[in-house]
Amino acid sequence: MKIRRIGLILAVVLSVAGLVPALIIGPDPATGRIGIVPMVIAVFAAVATVTTLALLVPAWRGGARASMIIAVLQLAGILTALPAFFAPTELAPPGGVVLAALGTLLAVAIFTMIIFDASVWMLHLVTVIIIVALYAAGVAVLTSLV
Repeated sequence: MKIRRIGLILAVVLSVAGLVPALIIGPDPATGRIGIVPMVIAVFAAVATVTTLALLVPAWRGGARASMIIAVLQLAGILTALPAFFAPTELAPPGGVVLAALGTLLAVAIFTMIIFDASVWMLHLVTVIIIVALYAAGVAVLTSLV
């Protein structure tokens, strides 16, 4: 129960954190238009955040369906990170790929925490994954600074 609740809290934090950059998407300087992919990502991020917030209380109380929907939304949220991996170097913001990789690892960890609720070894595995992801992100950031 505790692991699932930690996963639910992390799901809310990740959803809200992912909503902020999705909503500040600006038009392409060359054309003056917003592309279809950024619009789809912004709409998906908004829907995922609102749905996660709406289902938080039923999932917190033990609702299996609400928990499953939040877990699937977190896993589907990985799709919003794909443009960062495939964008040309001049278009990707500094550290964008590192943040996308960290968000992907965190989304998988949250999915695991919500779905596999009762085992201690799963908590240890998720903790190790998060620590390795934070270490990798720190090394990547420091490498880019140096």
